[in-house]
Amino acid sequence: MKEALNLYVQEPESSADLANLPDVSIRKSKYVVEVPLDPSVAFSFLVRYHRIQHGWTQEQVAEKMGFDNIYSYQRLESKKCNPTLKVISMVKMAFPEFSLDIALA
Repeated sequence: MKEALNLYVQEPESSADLANLPDVSIRKSKYVVEVPLDPSVAFSFLVRYHRIQHGWTQEQVAEKMGFDNIYSYQRLESKKCNPTLKVISMVKMAFPEFSLDIALA
């Protein structure tokens, strides 16, 4: 289930479809299980999710975050990224609503 979920949220970059964020009102039960995302997949998904929610292009976000080029930003949206604390701080500045709790849940 975990592998399927990770693949589901890793939509192609050109896709306009986004998976939904977790619904906190749904509780685990005998018939509902929690399947966590790989944290690096969750982080890259959330970066892309917030960019699209704001209606910004990758180039606009790269500029807001102070990257020298768009390719540095695109690595954050890649299938698996491993950001430094500095980059996480830059993401929080661009997207104040970004929650590491969701990425690490």
